[in-house]
Amino acid sequence: MSCAAVYPFLKGHVLHSHWESFGKYLVLVSMFLLIPFVICVGIAINSRVYRSDLGKIEV
Repeated sequence: MSCAAVYPFLKGHVLHSHWESFGKYLVLVSMFLLIPFVICVGIAINSRVYRSDLGKIEV
């Protein structure tokens, strides 16, 4: 999604004329949001593995 947001601002595309005013900041926001998104995916995978392990426990 981050790549799709930045793609129109690249050279030769429709919004390239707005790169200086808006495109650079969009890249920075995408870079900063990457870390929380990776953490959320890690938590989701960890929760799924934990939940499947709970089902394997015999009482």
